[in-house]
Amino acid sequence: MKSTARDGHVDYGYVGFVRGDPQDSTRKPDLQVYVVSYGNMTRGHPRMTPGELKALAEHIVNSVRHR
Repeated sequence: MKSTARDGHVDYGYVGFVRGDPQDSTRKPDLQVYVVSYGNMTRGHPRMTPGELKALAEHIVNSVRHR
């Protein structure tokens, strides 16, 4: 997802899915993960590039485990 702010800055977001157990979707449902950058919150730090945000989103999705 690409979002352009009123001031012209561009932010990005990714939606990831963690597959649950199709045989027992009540105990282990599919999970949806949102990772979004908000450049106006960086306060002196450089904005994440789309590639950096995608790598972070993939790392988060790959680390999510059902409990």
